[in-house]
Amino acid sequence: MFVLEQIEAFAGTDRIALINREERLTFSALHARSEAFAAWLLGQGGSVRAPVVIYGHKETDFLPCVFGALKAGRAYVPVDVSMPVERVNDIVADVQPDVIVDFTGRLAGCAQALDTRSLRAILLAPPAHAPKAHGCRGMIPPTSSLLPAARESQKAFPSQPPT
Repeated sequence: MFVLEQIEAFAGTDRIALINREERLTFSALHARSEAFAAWLLGQGGSVRAPVVIYGHKETDFLPCVFGALKAGRAYVPVDVSMPVERVNDIVADVQPDVIVDFTGRLAGCAQALDTRSLRAILLAPPAHAPKAHGCRGMIPPTSSLLPAARESQKAFPSQPPT
């Protein structure tokens, strides 16, 4: 949770959090986008414990999706485009995600796939007006911070097994 706390601490600044080719993402934008994605995930229904598959390769919005999944109390499974399609299919079958963020467009026929256009609408929407996409059940409530939900999830499902 340290990384999420640091993103929140720098969220009020224009400090650069990420440089990807010609794109720059500030901590403020990283925070806003990850909060928007987390709010969208929380509004999706389905299994609150289902991991999110993120299929791509070094896209600027990859990190907001990773942090948004964590803020929503979900695991994420990064899948690189260099993997053979058969392996990607095996991973998706094993993980059984409710949501697959597809930066490649290769999974367009998959019901859980969220394409880049829909993702951008989610990430850039004001928190109180998150768009409906792929089965969203209504407007997403505004959040000041989703870190408390992530902390509660961590308490309920600790990374270390009890001794």
